[in-house]
Amino acid sequence: MTSPDDPWSTLTSDPNAEPSLVAWLHWLSETVPRRTRHAIELYGIPPTEAAPELLGSSPDVYRLLRTTTPPADLVGMAVVAMAWIGSIDSPVPPRRQPNRRRCRQITVIDERNSIASLLEIDREAPVVLTGAEGRVPIALRTCWRRRLSAA
Repeated sequence: MTSPDDPWSTLTSDPNAEPSLVAWLHWLSETVPRRTRHAIELYGIPPTEAAPELLGSSPDVYRLLRTTTPPADLVGMAVVAMAWIGSIDSPVPPRRQPNRRRCRQITVIDERNSIASLLEIDREAPVVLTGAEGRVPIALRTCWRRRLSAA
């Protein structure tokens, strides 16, 4: 039986997801504040159990990842994005649709370049996805590699 107070009790997770990445996603979901504005934030994951370090914020994820050099001592990084979602059939932007919902996506990368994402949509159980491909994972991996030049 699942508890309405614990959405993680109904977590749908890719069976190939690294347990450490799923743990990071859970930790970040509980730790990173839910913003009300539409923004992208980049966090560094420290080697200790300290809070994640905010590395930057921007409305443009690609600019944020292109202009950030993460500190060399991090063990991971996370991109956190908040947005409105709505019907894809509507010509109206999601933020103006009457049945819109808030969505938060957290994408993490670790020292092995493994990537996993958490998708949280209002009133739905969170979902962990792995095997991400596309522009954001490529930009995240490129940014992550720059930490080696910071050493």
